[in-house]
Amino acid sequence: MKARNKINNLSKCLIVLIFMLIAYPLSARFDTSNYKDNDILSVSINDKNLSLLIAKSNAARAKGLGERVIIPKDGMIFFFENPQRLIFWMKGMFFSIDIVWISDDRIVGFVESAKPEIGISDANLKRYSSPSNADTVIELKNGAVKDLGIKVGDKIIIENSNKSAT
Repeated sequence: MKARNKINNLSKCLIVLIFMLIAYPLSARFDTSNYKDNDILSVSINDKNLSLLIAKSNAARAKGLGERVIIPKDGMIFFFENPQRLIFWMKGMFFSIDIVWISDDRIVGFVESAKPEIGISDANLKRYSSPSNADTVIELKNGAVKDLGIKVGDKIIIENSNKSAT
């Protein structure tokens, strides 16, 4: 009887442990609800801290860094509600950038040196697509992927600070 109780208790513990392992990544996902467009977010990649401007709304994501003459802070971070294949272009851009695709706080791909295409019609602009579903994108200064030693699989750490860019 004691052996059966021990097995039952062990089974219950295993079930709780499995549930915690499954539920933890879902609950650990960064909550963007307290942030708005143009807030500045601290992000760490490979122990390097970056200050990124947030693009959260559809309008801010559509414009991105377009029509700016310099890149603000260290770049811009884009949040999406659901993981999906994401496509970016260089519409209205005046400088080259690196694009980093992220899913569940892990880098799933990147583009180095995406160049502006001034004078090209929207229909003919090059499209840059995430290699797999992504829920976050970071646009960085040209050369930042190399400077930061970014690799597929690297983890990003988002700090819970809420500073306004204004």
